[in-house]
Amino acid sequence: MIHVLRHCEALHNISGIYDYDTNLTSNGVLHAQSLCGDYDYIICSPLKRCIQTYKHSKINCIDGETNNNAREQILNICDMMTDIEIPETFNDMMNRIYDLKEYLANKKFNNKKILIVTHKHVISALSNNNIANADNGEFHDITHYVIT
Repeated sequence: MIHVLRHCEALHNISGIYDYDTNLTSNGVLHAQSLCGDYDYIICSPLKRCIQTYKHSKINCIDGETNNNAREQILNICDMMTDIEIPETFNDMMNRIYDLKEYLANKKFNNKKILIVTHKHVISALSNNNIANADNGEFHDITHYVIT
């Protein structure tokens, strides 16, 4: 089973201030500290807000990685890690999501409990659900999806 977690509240989500690779807010850290679970493997977006969500949580895992394909669509400055990155199209992001799905299928995670810590548009694309309006404080706890 693959479980998906959207990062906790980050600075750009509440302040409207967009800076490179934003951190969690103090509320985001508190929310992350309430998250727990045991997983065999974790895949985390390399953006700080996802890594901080995991690091501040009580989530345990045996092994894991950061994976660039789990990143948010590189569109806004807050989704960029440096000033040399360029925005990507929706199709570029969807190609990355396809690559992530292929990676998950080829890694053979049979009977493993997997957690992906990522972003709303990635979750929407992975789950084939439209959660594009999940903003303004609507941060979700661990959600269970069957990714096909």
